Amino acid sequence: MLVTDASSVQCQPKSFAEVGKSFELPCQVLGSNYDLYWYKGLTADTAPLLSLVDGISGGSEYQKRDFELTINGSLRIINSQLQHEGSYTLRVYFSNFEQDTSTTKLLIYIQPDPPCPLTDACGSTCTGCQLNVTTSGSLTCYVNGSRPMMDVDWIVTNQSGVSFTKEEQTHKEMGDKWYTEKTIEYTTPDCGADATFRCIASLPDFPFAPLLDTYYSTVRMNKGTVTNSDWQICYGISRSLLIYRNIFHAH
Repeated sequence: MLVTDASSVQCQPKSFAEVGKSFELPCQVLGSNYDLYWYKGLTADTAPLLSLVDGISGGSEYQKRDFELTINGSLRIINSQLQHEGSYTLRVYFSNFEQDTSTTKLLIYIQPDPPCPLTDACGSTCTGCQLNVTTSGSLTCYVNGSRPMMDVDWIVTNQSGVSFTKEEQTHKEMGDKWYTEKTIEYTTPDCGADATFRCIASLPDFPFAPLLDTYYSTVRMNKGTVTNSDWQICYGISRSLLIYRNIFHAH
């Protein structure tokens, strides 16, 4: 019987599975000729979900439809659901009379639909849009139906003649998912204005790659069509400034 010098179990501390998808817990057994036991929870004090002893499979979930063992001893969740979220412990007994235990925490996530932050003025597109405005108004950035709860915020750049105020973001629980939104109020002069509003989603301690396809959408605000009365106001302001400037330089 060949036994490797290094006999141990290594699991990633935390992993993420999408609801409805198959997922293999990221654990690796280093060594050979071993018996293993998988448990739900932080300890190995309960009945094992699945086990492999002397090449024979067993456990409380054996031949059921939730879990299965892979060829390398990992635990695969066949159809990830919210009830599968939690900690899992792997204990291995090696033929050299050593044993090792490792635990991993599984989080189940749900992608929002669509998988990006949206702006109310742009409809359901993830790419954002362009707006022509000459008046005041508001924009709402939101993420619809995510798990876990996300944060959203507004970043304003390239602004010319735009003033704005942000409202506090709000979260609404929808069963097992969350709706999050944040509104920004903007004011433009009568002559219109230019600005870039970027709606950004964020989530601490969670990798973005699986949860969102893109984490921002952009609204580009341009000067819209100015009415005759607004044009007269803008022209009057510009002309007054020009006259004042000429008088100032003359003195």
